[in-house]
Amino acid sequence: MSRWIRILVFALIAAGVSQVPAAPVQVWTAPTCSPIRGIPSVGYTTDDLVTLTDNTTTAGFGIGTHGLIAFEQAGLLLAEYGGTIFRSRDGGCKWSRFTTTPDGPLRMVRGAGTRAYGWSFVANRGFYRIDAAGNGQNRFASSEKGAPSEVVMVAPDPANPDRVRMAGQNGQIYESFDGGELWGPVGTSAKPAGVTTFVYFAAFDPVDPNHVVFGLGLEGVRVTTDGGLTWTTATGLSATGGPRNAFNGVISPADSSVVYVMSLDLDESAAGVPSRGRHIYRSEDGGFSFTPVVDEGPGLTLINGPLMVAHPTDPNVVYSSFGARVFDSGTYLYKYDHATGTVTINKNTGYFGIRAIEFNPADPAVLYLGLEG
Repeated sequence: MSRWIRILVFALIAAGVSQVPAAPVQVWTAPTCSPIRGIPSVGYTTDDLVTLTDNTTTAGFGIGTHGLIAFEQAGLLLAEYGGTIFRSRDGGCKWSRFTTTPDGPLRMVRGAGTRAYGWSFVANRGFYRIDAAGNGQNRFASSEKGAPSEVVMVAPDPANPDRVRMAGQNGQIYESFDGGELWGPVGTSAKPAGVTTFVYFAAFDPVDPNHVVFGLGLEGVRVTTDGGLTWTTATGLSATGGPRNAFNGVISPADSSVVYVMSLDLDESAAGVPSRGRHIYRSEDGGFSFTPVVDEGPGLTLINGPLMVAHPTDPNVVYSSFGARVFDSGTYLYKYDHATGTVTINKNTGYFGIRAIEFNPADPAVLYLGLEG
């Protein structure tokens, strides 16, 4: 470097412009906008539904958002409403139409990077891989070869972006190694041999795809830790050892040993106990045994198959909801905290159901809600 160049560099340093300023790093933050614009069925709350920031348009009668995900990429979310997938790039404040699907409504889960997976659960059942950062017309690809006709749950492998597992209504786990193009069965069915039963839900461990919990009619919960090679029937879901319907459940992403299940004890129901046999149960051994922790009662209604979402960082906290026009004029958000043994109940009268809950990646106290009109 010549003497004059060195002098110029030192002069620039002295002037406070020693280098070209770096571009600001975009990070996830909690939204501060009000109202939300562009989608009629997504809102957010920072106080467990004491208040709700929603949108300028009204969700249609009986139409809601069942698929709602926030990505690691700062500000990026997807939500499906009425057969259209919407995208937000600013943390959920402004939404725009991204693509359409003939198979709505969709449930969705986040994959690696900006990849998402969606599946329909009403009519024209289909499975899709979506690139939330994509452009043009090739944003949405159907992938069904070897997959079951009725998809219950999808679970991307956090250690391998192209490995995905899926649970079918037949109780079977399926696996793909190419991002969902081709599928094959893994292990054996969760349904006991010779038993006729219905699969209500499947919950995959977010950190271990070999750990899976199935909820069945009459049989309760079946759990595997070896990818379906062996299955064990969980205990504790019936006070008498009788039949039980496990309607929904979730494995805590903060602690794989903690599992929450909403189940119906049919003997208690027939006996007319105050809870009608409806409880939220908690397991601390990965789903092999359960203890009731929340009972249905005044102000707290446990329907068949309620939405259940575990807190991303606190294994003591699980959210559930209730809302339907025929029962009440509004929707309820329930928050159970095992550390205190309390259930927080809040109500919003502007909607008739919460169909999806997603946590803001920067602040899990901020809940994005998929709402039904």
